[in-house]
Amino acid sequence: SNAVKIATKTAFTSQRDIEMATRQTKYDQLPPKEQEVQEEWAQRKIAETAPCPAGFLWLRVPGGYNCSAGAHWMTDEQLAE
Repeated sequence: SNAVKIATKTAFTSQRDIEMATRQTKYDQLPPKEQEVQEEWAQRKIAETAPCPAGFLWLRVPGGYNCSAGAHWMTDEQLAE
């Protein structure tokens, strides 16, 4: 599988991270302005915890993220763990 494994140790170091992680699984239901804020948080956390193994950027796709090369993916649920 090309799914990226996120470290089991939590990357959420603050109450805000915990709140944002909870919202990540509801991304598609958030208003556009809140999606922008959520996306900024998600990209920061992805860079910290699960960069693409091949060094590509992560792009938002329905239900999660796909690396820009198309070889790796992660769901919103994985990011929220």
